[in-house]
Amino acid sequence: MPPVIESSARIDDSYRVVDEGALPEHADIIVSLERWLREREFLRVHRGRIGVALAPGDDPELLAEDVERLALIVLCFPQFTDGRAYSQARILRERLGFAGKIRATGDVLPDQLEFMRRCGIDSFEFPDEPSAERALRHSPRFSVAHRQAAGEAIPAYRHRA
Repeated sequence: MPPVIESSARIDDSYRVVDEGALPEHADIIVSLERWLREREFLRVHRGRIGVALAPGDDPELLAEDVERLALIVLCFPQFTDGRAYSQARILRERLGFAGKIRATGDVLPDQLEFMRRCGIDSFEFPDEPSAERALRHSPRFSVAHRQAAGEAIPAYRHRA
């Protein structure tokens, strides 16, 4: 399984991607948006946590009725230069009020983690161990931000007042 980082620490990821076929019972699963929309009523009664993976061109608004049921939404960065997932994360947090985990996957670079966090992404999947280790070394770089971020109640400049 690919390494996953949350809160500047590596975690044991219990989610399994289930693109097609039968669902494992009582397991935490990730399905595509297409499968979620096609099998929503069946998936809602699944006994395990459910995550939905959005492709870069998918509209997060399609999950508006379901955000309270989902524990995880996975956003794909096919290339580090493709920023559509940043917008998807902001929409999920600010417009739809999604309170679960948002995970970045794909071409996730350690230098971009802070920007991803500011958009509401709080979980990161890396393709290999060296990438995850580099990300852990870069993770604690910024402790204060001057502009408000998704899910942040008070920006740093207001703390001074």
